[in-house]
Amino acid sequence: RFDDTILAACLARAEMDIENFPAGYMDYYMKKALPNAYNIDARSAPRRLGLMNVDANKYRHERIWKDVESV
Repeated sequence: RFDDTILAACLARAEMDIENFPAGYMDYYMKKALPNAYNIDARSAPRRLGLMNVDANKYRHERIWKDVESV
C-alpha cells in the first residue's frame, strides 16, 4: 500500500540529484504521496494499543500523532 509513496520518494531524490530530470516529483511527494502514506498508516494500527504495564493507572501507552515532550 505504500508503493506509490516509495516510488515518489525515489523520483524526488532523483530530481534533486540528476540534472535535466523531469521536475514536479518533489512537490508530488511532499503534498500528495507523503500525506496519503500517513493516512494509510493511521488506519493500519489501533488507536489504543492497550496497557503495557502492571500499574495501569500510572502508565498508559497510546498511539499519538503530536510531538512528545518530557514532563
